Amino acid sequence: MIFLYILKNLFIVIIGLLFSFAALEFSIYIKLTNMSFDEYYIHFFNEEYLNIIIFILSYIFVYFIFSLFNYLISSNTITNYYSFILALFISTFHVYILYINDITFDIESYLSLISIQIFLSFFINYSTKYENGINKNLKKRTF
Repeated sequence: MIFLYILKNLFIVIIGLLFSFAALEFSIYIKLTNMSFDEYYIHFFNEEYLNIIIFILSYIFVYFIFSLFNYLISSNTITNYYSFILALFISTFHVYILYINDITFDIESYLSLISIQIFLSFFINYSTKYENGINKNLKKRTF
């Protein structure tokens, strides 16, 4: 049973990443940010597909661990604050890594990244939490 929950959790993280990539491409398309998609992630290797795979795997790992932690604290209020603070922390860490690697980052790009991270964090944390929360509420109401 726990394996199925972990598999569902991993699937939700991947779907959330796909939505956030689409939101990033849309914000680049409508010129909310003046950075290209290639500047949002660090180039570790010469091949582009390896850079994208490293980027996706690192986000999957980070959000997978934090969403499993969110499963343990299943309260609506805590999840709201938790998702917001997690999004701010991850987006700030992402910008800091880009800054270390000499990529200039303006305030519009930073706000765009924060909004995408907030969407991603709320999507993942609310999607992975409510199965546990609903079961607890149903048990409290029926007994």
